[in-house]
Amino acid sequence: LALRKVIVNHRTAKVEPKIPPDQRRLSPQEIDACYTELLQYCKQQGHPGIVLSMPHLAKIDKPIEIEYKAEIEKIAKDNQAIFVDAYHSFREHGYWKPYFLDAVHPTERGHQVLADMLRDAILQNHLIPP
Repeated sequence: LALRKVIVNHRTAKVEPKIPPDQRRLSPQEIDACYTELLQYCKQQGHPGIVLSMPHLAKIDKPIEIEYKAEIEKIAKDNQAIFVDAYHSFREHGYWKPYFLDAVHPTERGHQVLADMLRDAILQNHLIPP
């Protein structure tokens, strides 16, 4: 399964040298296969699935990050999943420091922003009663 391959890639990636900001850890095909597999599983369980687009601060506004966000959004649309654009929402907050410990991991405040976005997506899409 594609998901198993991605998990293995991420586990081995921890011991590989740091990947430069202009390079990908996974190919677009691997990303597509992984998300599609997960979203199909969600559908089988009777849920649309929610795809959250997270920013990577070291790559913000670089072509690789913009392309990745567009790919994730397209995968969500192709699989009739709900797309939550955390990338855009965090950019609207402007100042990143209070929301991230480093280039990837949110602070407690950042997690609260994400939780609010997910709550709003769940309520707006009537996944649970308000």
